[in-house]
Amino acid sequence: MLLDSLSFFLVRASRFSHFWWMGMRFDRRQRPAIYYALALIGANPGISPMRLARYIGLDKARGSEMLDGMEKNGVVARRTSSNDSRRHSLYLTPAGVTRLAALTEEMLRFEKQITAPFQAEELKTLISLLGRLQP
Repeated sequence: MLLDSLSFFLVRASRFSHFWWMGMRFDRRQRPAIYYALALIGANPGISPMRLARYIGLDKARGSEMLDGMEKNGVVARRTSSNDSRRHSLYLTPAGVTRLAALTEEMLRFEKQITAPFQAEELKTLISLLGRLQP
């Protein structure tokens, strides 16, 4: 049963990836989701907190908690939207740009290790297939 279960292998791969990342990190407080958030904000300045949380796969409360910490650490700034004062937009601070650059170097090393078992075409196919899954 489990050997035919996509969800089993997704959870297993996620846990494997998370623990591998944590084993590589000197600063174990830095979670992969922080890198993903910084990268998404850097690539999409002005992204809304809700859209960011959805991309990463976090609910509103956890996304807000993560952003509060990132804002407290000075890597992200929330600004009131110019179109709607009830909405916020996210931007990297100069410290966030620096942090993203450092984490990107680590993530590239990490990606090289976890993708080693795959041929280039296999990896493209796997990413394409998993990209179809939407929260």
